[in-house]
Amino acid sequence: MSIKDTQYDLAFMIAMEEEAMSLIRQDNYLLERLEASVEAGQFDNVEDALQDFVDSAERIGNTRFLTIELVTEVRDVEVKVKCLVCLMGIGKVNAAMATTLVCSQFKVDMLINYGFAGAIGPCLPNTIYLADSVSYGDVDVRGFDYQFGQVPRDEVFYKMPAKFTARLLEDYKRYSGRCAMGRIITTDMFINDTALKNRIVENVKEAQIATGSTSELLCFDMECAAIAQVAKAYNKSLLVFKEVSDSADETANESFKESAYEGANQSLQQAINFIFISLPSICIGLEVKRENARRLAQQAA
Repeated sequence: MSIKDTQYDLAFMIAMEEEAMSLIRQDNYLLERLEASVEAGQFDNVEDALQDFVDSAERIGNTRFLTIELVTEVRDVEVKVKCLVCLMGIGKVNAAMATTLVCSQFKVDMLINYGFAGAIGPCLPNTIYLADSVSYGDVDVRGFDYQFGQVPRDEVFYKMPAKFTARLLEDYKRYSGRCAMGRIITTDMFINDTALKNRIVENVKEAQIATGSTSELLCFDMECAAIAQVAKAYNKSLLVFKEVSDSADETANESFKESAYEGANQSLQQAINFIFISLPSICIGLEVKRENARRLAQQAA
């Protein structure tokens, strides 16, 4: 069966291979297969086998697609969650192309975007930022009476489901207090300059005042607003959260390298914790959504 024919519960939209590895390792059945291939002499170790699995991903253009299965417990019942892992590439264009492919060519109930982000405030390691909204930080058409960050004839910012994200935040707070919910800003720039960061933040605040938004501005990334824009066009549910890697200032390059590359095997552990803490609520939410869809279909018939 083609991976396009499978019904997926979740699609993880991930920019970098380094951001995906910790998630892929959570598929216990996959790890058993990889260990068996090592015992059979096909690979020297599990890490080599895992890298081969990722390198062998199906491709559409430059976008790579893998499938994994995560296990959680919902109402004391074990649930296997079928997941598509989409390795998008970095930046808004790659994110938009990948999200269009996932929404148009795969059967997916919900999109999840996670990864590293540069904090607007102090860089506190192991901090999770959950988006209540996302917006662009490098779109400026104010000369034609649009707000900063607003693509013409589109939203100033893209909202996440408020009650659902708030519930996930409360679930995670029982595990760690290093978390917050607010706005994530997307640019096609890796922000490593304090003056640039401050200019973008001031412009976004100006748009917030004009629209009455009170979201706390949390961090920068390079993909999530593009994902949200496409997801909205396809009417797909989206969850966005980030783990802090740097302070989006002059120290950002070294901090990011340390988080993403030097500690690659342990990177994004808090993001993985957030996923597994959230999975029961996500599964319940998907169950409710499917039941509502069935009810509407029956009424239409």
